[in-house]
Amino acid sequence: MPDGVSGFVDAAAGFGLILGTVSGMVPSRLGSFRGMAYRFQARAVGIGSNATTEGGTSLAAFEDGRLLSIASGNIWRARVSGVDESAFGEDDSVIVVDPYSVGFTRFPGHQYTVNVGIYVYSDRTPGIGAGAAQSILEGQVDHIQVYKTG
Repeated sequence: MPDGVSGFVDAAAGFGLILGTVSGMVPSRLGSFRGMAYRFQARAVGIGSNATTEGGTSLAAFEDGRLLSIASGNIWRARVSGVDESAFGEDDSVIVVDPYSVGFTRFPGHQYTVNVGIYVYSDRTPGIGAGAAQSILEGQVDHIQVYKTG
């Protein structure tokens, strides 16, 4: 793994839709079917070194830019530390169902944004030695559904 900077890297990406409602209160749920591919690696060599890598997905609902509901779920998390320890994982075809859905209520006169997101996190501390971490996550949103629950 190439040299990097100690500390963490946190990245997120997503896709969203804007909706409204024209009459009455509408209890709603946001759901999504997501396909993912990921790869991670972490290595710690030396005293006091460590590395962490993590990736996952999230669903969120906002009213006029204010967060109403959010849920997230890890696809993987790996942490290594010690004299010489490493972790590696990859999968080219993961169907993500966690989180399954989030609930929110829509009211007339407001704008609602629903987002489906992915995130990765990497952190390393070299200690007396070296620490390295890499997180890669690719996602495809096959569909987003917002449905009335009441």
